[in-house]
Amino acid sequence: MQTPPTERPRLVPGLDMELDDAIDTPAMVDKIASDTLPREISSTIHCTEALVTYLEELHGNRRLDQFLTRAERAQVAQFIASLGDNPARTDEFFSSSSELGYEQRSPSSGWYAGDLAGCREIAKAHHNDSALPEYARESLTLLLALHEYLDDLHGNSDTREILTSAERAQVAGLVSQILGHPPTAD
Repeated sequence: MQTPPTERPRLVPGLDMELDDAIDTPAMVDKIASDTLPREISSTIHCTEALVTYLEELHGNRRLDQFLTRAERAQVAQFIASLGDNPARTDEFFSSSSELGYEQRSPSSGWYAGDLAGCREIAKAHHNDSALPEYARESLTLLLALHEYLDDLHGNSDTREILTSAERAQVAGLVSQILGHPPTAD
């Protein structure tokens, strides 16, 4: 059963932030963060950007123009659980295929589950730090909200692995069906 588009969430779940800001914020602050913030905060903002592009990929051809409802996220979590354990996830690095102009990642400078877990802890510790510029606090808060969304998609409370590219394509196909748009061939 599909939810009519007018009822589908357009705010980041758990955060009073418009969807377009969720997509644009990390990319906008990416270069500024590298030059003006402490390294761990800058790295966390880069992780936020990577998480946005990872979630875009899981959303398939819809990217992140809408968020899934809680029931739809549970459906995706059930599908991911049905994929079973995959030892290939242990070494999986995420390489962004975003069409938004973000830098491409590679295993030598990649993003993997350990990065996400570490960045989440940094974001928890600093997202209310008044010494940081507002854009940095916003990116850290965004990382926390998107990580919770990813946890829902994965069906757990602390995502510790990145799906392989083949698995991400399967999830994207399901999400495209849920959102009422057939997957497109790349």
